[in-house]
Amino acid sequence: MNTLKVLKDNPNNANKNYKIINFVEKNFNRIVQGIGMILVIIALVLILLVAYVYFCVILPSRCEQPLIRRVVDTLIALWLLFSILETFGRAALIEPGTPPPDLLSEEETLNIKASHENQIENQNLEENYLPPELVGYRWCSVCNKVKPPRTRHDKISNSCVLRLDHFCVCTFPFF
Repeated sequence: MNTLKVLKDNPNNANKNYKIINFVEKNFNRIVQGIGMILVIIALVLILLVAYVYFCVILPSRCEQPLIRRVVDTLIALWLLFSILETFGRAALIEPGTPPPDLLSEEETLNIKASHENQIENQNLEENYLPPELVGYRWCSVCNKVKPPRTRHDKISNSCVLRLDHFCVCTFPFF
């Protein structure tokens, strides 16, 4: 069935669809944050489920093994479980980092902002000359701040994030 024909035949459907799309656009950040929290909880439940199966099903079934072997297995499993939970907690709770406010001098900041404004007006990259030490720096029109190389504006946190091209970089020290 042709979607356009359905919308033309029944304008109420078009109005309902518009309302749904408008709601999703307005509440996108909240929806994504809610989904993110749900995914964190699901991951935590799965980690704890694996730990439960190991400690309550697998480990007791190995009672015929020597005591020292069971103790060593238990200690290794506990160490792994706490390492996983600590790493997961840090990865889920630590902020990825934002550019410092005093990143560049005021003159350099104004140069980058002017270059950004010229680029918007002229759409000509050749006229937007920046000194070599400032190449890669850009202007964030949402935050009204300078963005260092590899920094992007994150819609979810509504701030510029260092190295957003690979968001997981904030978790590397914990692995």
